[in-house]
Amino acid sequence: MQIFVKTLTGKTITLEVRLRKECPNAECGAGTFMANHFDRHYCGKCGLTYVYQKAAA
Repeated sequence: MQIFVKTLTGKTITLEVRLRKECPNAECGAGTFMANHFDRHYCGKCGLTYVYQKAAA
């Protein structure tokens, strides 16, 4: 996704933003995205899982 930002000097800058996390495992290859669940990211191809815990208040 591209986001266009106009600076104070009037110049327009284009930012490239990725909305989904790609799997870093070499076995999966480029373009394999991880599923985004409420508390984790999961790769269906290799099974890699990142679990996020809420910060203690």
